[in-house]
Parts: sequence; C-alpha cells; structure tokens
Amino acid sequence: MSKGLKTAGMLLAVILTSFTFASAQYYEPAVFVNLDEVEGLTPNGHIPDGGTITIPVRFKNVDEARTHVSNGYKFTDPYYNQIAWDDLTGQWNPAYPWTVYFDYGVYINEFDDVIGFAGLTAYGTGLPADFDGIAYYITLTNVTGPAGSLLTMDSSWWQPANLWLWSGVYEYVYWGGPYEMMIEYVPVCTYASPQPTILKDMEQLIEFYICCHDPDEIVWESILIQGKIPPYEGYPVLRDGCVVTACLTTRFIGSSGYRPIPPEGVQDQYRIDFDRTTGEHVTLFGDYVLTVYQGDVNLDGVVDISDVQFMHEYFFNSGKACFYEEFMDVDGNGRVDLRDVSALIELVNI
Repeated sequence: MSKGLKTAGMLLAVILTSFTFASAQYYEPAVFVNLDEVEGLTPNGHIPDGGTITIPVRFKNVDEARTHVSNGYKFTDPYYNQIAWDDLTGQWNPAYPWTVYFDYGVYINEFDDVIGFAGLTAYGTGLPADFDGIAYYITLTNVTGPAGSLLTMDSSWWQPANLWLWSGVYEYVYWGGPYEMMIEYVPVCTYASPQPTILKDMEQLIEFYICCHDPDEIVWESILIQGKIPPYEGYPVLRDGCVVTACLTTRFIGSSGYRPIPPEGVQDQYRIDFDRTTGEHVTLFGDYVLTVYQGDVNLDGVVDISDVQFMHEYFFNSGKACFYEEFMDVDGNGRVDLRDVSALIELVNI
C-alpha cells in the first residue's frame, strides 16, 4: 500500500503524463544518478543480517535547470527471493531548498519494494544547472536474508505515473545501477556434533569445534566448555583444521541446568572459552539441540522388549528409574505414568 501522497500523487501523474517528447536521437548524458557511500554496511561492504542501511542518491546536473524530475527505484532479491525488510522509506536531503527548486510540489511515494521521488516547478528555479550533491536518502530497516544473497537496487518508474522523467533530457539520463549489496556471510567459528544430540547412553560424548582460529595460537589446556568443564580425556584434538574438545553429555546437561529435558528437547547456546598465545581471551557461542531417545529406558541404545521389562519392574516391582527420567516419558506428555508403558509396547510392536 502506498504511504505517499495519494491525491497530490495522482495529480502529479496527470501532469507528468501530459508532457510530450522529442523524437529519439542521441544525446550526451546531461544528468547523472549514482549512489554515494551506503551507510550501515560492514567494513567489507556487506549488509549485516538484520541491519538497517541508508542509501544516498546523488544527482549531477550538467547543462540546464530541470523543471521537473520523476524517478524511482525497485529493490529485489533476484537469485534467492528470500531477502526481506521491515520498512522502505525516503527523505529528501534537507541541506537543499527543494521547495524553492520545485514550488509546485516535492513528493515521495513508498511501496513495499519500490520507492519514487518527484519534484515539479511552476514558478520555482527548478533543479540548478550545476547541481551536484546528495538529492535524497533511501532507508531499509531490518534487512534479513540468506548469507551471500544479493539485494539489488535498480531504476524503476515513479508510481503511478510510470515515468522516469527529467525535463529536457528524454531517456538520456545516466543511471549508475543496478547496484548489488550482499547479505553478510558470517563464518561459523564453533559448532557442536552430533546435532541434534540425541541422548542414548551414559558414556555419550558431545564434541565442540573451535574454528576460525589458528590452532597454534590456541592454548589448548585453557579450553573450557560452559565456562567450567575441561576437555574429556584424550581431547582436545586437531580435526579438519579445527580444534575439537568434548565432554560427557551427562556432565554438559548438569552444568547447563537442563533437567528435566522437555519432550520437545532443548534448543539453546553453549559457550567455549580459551586463551590465545597472544594473551587474548576468547569466548565463542554456538547453537545446539538436545533431544531424548524416548523409550530407551535401560540406555543400551535400542528400544526393544528389554525396555518394556525395565518399565514393568519400575512400576510394579519398585525397580530403579532410568538415569534420564525423560526417556521414560514415552508418550511425550510431560509425565511418567502407565500410559508410557502402553506407548512403549506400541513402539516395540509387541
């Protein structure tokens, strides 16, 4: 839905479409439209995922005053079609007297993926013949998309007049686009394996990878998981250029405070700390998922008749409970009761 001036915009559309054009012939470009330095990009010139960018659009007019201008820009993701943003807005540069240039009206029309700017003079000066500066700013907020995808900005029509119009220039306006801006690719410097971690036995290990750092500059004995767990025996090791540390899954759960584990599992962040030989202390955070292997109550890695016998002993002969009580919640309703025995029998297909 347009956020611009509806009545005035339609009036401008009628006025603009009433202009006549000379027959096509070659003209040297008399107006240049380019982008200036975009604000909000990362040091390597990318859009941070979730970031806000502001795009300055520069006009350079080289021969005569322009009594009317009408141009627009369309934003697309031509490769993935997955880039999104919250708002697309514009602002004329307040450093210039636009109402003096265009006394009849100065307009902005804002749509979901297109934005248009227009100015029209009746008795004003028009855009000065020697104008060279930032005419307006375009801002996109909360830009998100797949890493490496390209946000493309290209010329479009002023809506609803459907014109890219400059008085006396016809179609010979130099447009420096299309312009492409990449969604930042952030390297994964740590990850957990296996993912998701399905709890199966008491001796199960969960491994954590430290990448993006020179292994020779990592003080291996300083590595801690969750700020307190040292590497398991035989770890850390070097694998595929990454330093790999590990701990028992049971200890990881205990240090993280995730007991009991809900039926849908746990999705959260883990933490790895270490020192570098340079004296720098590094803390990395990564995502992980922990889920339970419901029904394997005797922790032998399979669900079979022996698990049914285990549950029978627990309920009817005061037998011991599973170390992971969550495994006994076979039907996933958050409680351990006789209905779980029935669900387990169905799983085993007795």
